[in-house]
Amino acid sequence: MTGYDGIVEEIARVTDKKIELDDDSKDRISYKLGIVLDHLDDEPEITATYFLPDKKKDGGSYVTVTGIIKAFNGYERIIQLSDGPRIPVDDLLDIQGKIISRYLPEEV
Repeated sequence: MTGYDGIVEEIARVTDKKIELDDDSKDRISYKLGIVLDHLDDEPEITATYFLPDKKKDGGSYVTVTGIIKAFNGYERIIQLSDGPRIPVDDLLDIQGKIISRYLPEEV
């Protein structure tokens, strides 16, 4: 019955739907990302909340990670953190950091 129990658990597991951002929210994230990328040589630390698609079923979950940006791939639109996570820009819900709050004080 282990297989059956596993199937029941998988079906019962809840996933979230990806939030579709409006244009103002997308512009705000782009602006914040621009600030961070302008200071990439300073190795800025960010906290990013993004949608992580589920590998087994529709939907996914929102995760929040903090780390130093190692690289940005503009072609693939991927933020690479030094400790491993690769964050697709199109999946960002929010991005925060000291460098951002320096230019956008209301983000503190």
